[in-house]
Amino acid sequence: QAAVDAVSSTGGGQVYLPAGTYLVENQDADSTVSNGWELDTCVEIMSSNVHLKGAGTGATVIKKTQNTRGAHIIKIGRRSPGVPVQVSHCSVSALSIEGNIDTTSNTDNNLIDVSSGCTDITLEDLELKNAPAYGIGMQRDGFSNCLISDVVIEETGRDGIDFKMDTNASGLGNLIRNVTVKNFGRYTTAQVPQAGIDVRCGVSVRDCYVDGTPANAVGCRVNNSADLGETQA
Repeated sequence: QAAVDAVSSTGGGQVYLPAGTYLVENQDADSTVSNGWELDTCVEIMSSNVHLKGAGTGATVIKKTQNTRGAHIIKIGRRSPGVPVQVSHCSVSALSIEGNIDTTSNTDNNLIDVSSGCTDITLEDLELKNAPAYGIGMQRDGFSNCLISDVVIEETGRDGIDFKMDTNASGLGNLIRNVTVKNFGRYTTAQVPQAGIDVRCGVSVRDCYVDGTPANAVGCRVNNSADLGETQA
């Protein structure tokens, strides 16, 4: 986090993580109290033009401490509280991220969470495992020119990728390509069905593979009643 803050203070740059395993934890010192969806985080990118890059999947591993505490491992932008933080031209690439689905009862935190209004975000060449909630959550509006490419997601509590766009035409030019999702939706039920890839308007999905679909779940879910006709898949 100190390295991310340092490049942020100078207008942006690359934070390179050499090969190795990096243990991370919720930044809040109180290990027993949740701060809520937006504030339970391990690593935050709250400025534009910040790029987090590893030495390759399997070589650089960011791993959540295997305890009962929940947190987004990488958080880009923020919806609330206070003034929303919307960033652009940021990326996470060439690394693995491992969550703590087997040791926490918190099912609300994603491995990578990107907030409304962020644009030109690239998530590429990644291996994501053991997410309590989504492997990647794009929450929930106004995304433009974002790319999720060459990603393997395995073992999630909810969707592999959840790419929301609650308002029609609020975002455009977003692409998910060459993504593999395996064994997603551990917590799926008939009342709360999960998907390997869940997209709404303004997103194209190409050359993706979903395996290990549980009962009451779907491989790829496109659109909902509010978004018909806006998505290509």
